[in-house]
Amino acid sequence: MSVSTIKNSKTDLVVKTHRLNTVIQNLSLSEIRLVQLGIIDAREKNEGLSSDKPLRITAKRYAEVFDTTIQTAYKMLLDAEENLFERRFSFI
Repeated sequence: MSVSTIKNSKTDLVVKTHRLNTVIQNLSLSEIRLVQLGIIDAREKNEGLSSDKPLRITAKRYAEVFDTTIQTAYKMLLDAEENLFERRFSFI
């Protein structure tokens, strides 16, 4: 099992199984960060993740979490968006 953290708070801990790590190993850094931030935000809002309910992640939020500028965050989000919506995987 692998553990990735964003910041130092227990609520910001994202734990990934080996199988999920295998699935996402070909994602870019910006794509991985976006997925992790989505998991954290869904958990904080107690909404879960669903294909029928969008989860909004702003450049401001990304910049705060990953300690970068809003301009860099916006670029990273655009980079992630370019490929992430085209990727497919299944997970049982």
